[in-house]
Order: sequence, then structure tokens, then C-alpha cells
Amino acid sequence: MHLDPQLSVPFFITEIDRLLNRNGYFVEIRYDFENWAAFLEDGQKMRMINPSFDPRHSTLTPDSSFWLQLLDESGRAIACDAYRLFQVPDFAEHIRTLEFIYDHVPSDMAPLTLSLPPDAPVFGGRVGHAGGMWIDPQHRKRGLPFLLTRMKRAIAMRRFDPDWECGLLFGELAATGIQFTGYGYTRSMLCFDCHHPATNRRERAFLTAISREEMRHQIHHNATGIMEMPNNDMLAFAACSTAPTVAVQSSSAGVIRM
Repeated sequence: MHLDPQLSVPFFITEIDRLLNRNGYFVEIRYDFENWAAFLEDGQKMRMINPSFDPRHSTLTPDSSFWLQLLDESGRAIACDAYRLFQVPDFAEHIRTLEFIYDHVPSDMAPLTLSLPPDAPVFGGRVGHAGGMWIDPQHRKRGLPFLLTRMKRAIAMRRFDPDWECGLLFGELAATGIQFTGYGYTRSMLCFDCHHPATNRRERAFLTAISREEMRHQIHHNATGIMEMPNNDMLAFAACSTAPTVAVQSSSAGVIRM
């Protein structure tokens, strides 16, 4: 069945919401990042919450940010995911200076030392930053990272039309390839491996990215796939809907930006 590419984004948002509903999940689009932070801090769900989405560090408004809360059939929150838009000439420089976290960077926090490869694109313009995902362990291995990431991306495409979407993947997760198979990025490169003043420890993180055209292609591919899906199996849909893109991962130190 043919789907007009112009209709892919709104169609996909609706259909992925219906797929989640048929599996007993319900999505809320929210803007109150105080509650996002409180949700993650309750029970210490993560080692630390993503500081880029922490309203204690920066101003997050509905015209440039949102988060998704996923509820089960009882109404209990079992997952979340977040997104914000930056308008910057170079997002990597925004990371280096810590301005992707702080509206006003504390004077005692030194810039990061970046380790991007020499052929890394300049991620500039309208740059969406995605992160802050957490899923209740009882609901993992069901395809939810794939579905939440794609829904969030489609909502951001409709609302913000970003030139790029970028994320930061910490620790050893990058070695698993989840940034490609789960989160749908097309690029992954070592961003920094140094002391991070916001966490006061050494952090190793990969910068992940996908361009606007790649996002449009991916959403159209996934929207076509959801039309042809014979059942309500979220995991099967996630497994068969990874768009055929060129995944580029670089772990070399590359050029060091001071």
C-alpha cells in the first residue's frame, strides 16, 4: 500500500499510538520537566538524570521542548523520554562549553575536551537533542525504546522540523549498537572521554546523530511498515522496521577540541 510521504509523520504518530494502546500502553505528551525529574529521582531509577533536561539548570518551555510519559493499563507511569531544541551554529561546541546543560554555566566548571573525529559533520541550525529515556525493567525487551524514540522523533519533526537530531550515549552502551538498532541514529562517534564537571567523574560518551532527510526517510519507511504489520507484536515491528541506512561509528580519538 502506498503512503504519501507528506502524510507519513502525522500518520505514523497516530498509528504508533494505536499500536501502543493495543498493547496496553498509553502515551502522554508533557511539558512539566519538574515532574520528569521527580519521576526519575523517585526510587533512584538512574545513576543520574540527564542534566540537559533538568529544569534546575536551564529553562525548558513548550515551544522548544517536551517529554513523553508512558502509562500502563493501571495508569502507572512505567517509562519516559525527553526532547529539546537548540538553535546553534555548532552543537558540538555547545556540548564542549556545557551550554547544552546550563543557561548560565557556573564559573568553576571548565569546558570539556572533545575527541570528535576529523571528518565529523558540523551539527548546526535547528538541532534536536534527545535523551532522558527510562523504562521499567518489567517492561523491557518489548520494543519500547524503538517505539518511544520513533514517536518522539516524529512529534519533533512535526513541531520543530529540526535539521539534525543528536544524542549522547554514555558508557559501554555504544558498543551494543543500540544507537542504530534501537534509537535509529545513522552516526555515532566518540565525543569526549574526560572529566565531566557536571557529574564530577570521568565520562566517556558518544555523540549520535541523524539528519532531517534521514529522519524523513526513516519515518516514511516505518510508517509503511506499520501499515503492513499483520499483528500487534511491538517487538516484531521494531525488528523488521529498521530503515536501511548507512550506520557510521567511529571510536578513534580524532581531533581534540580544547
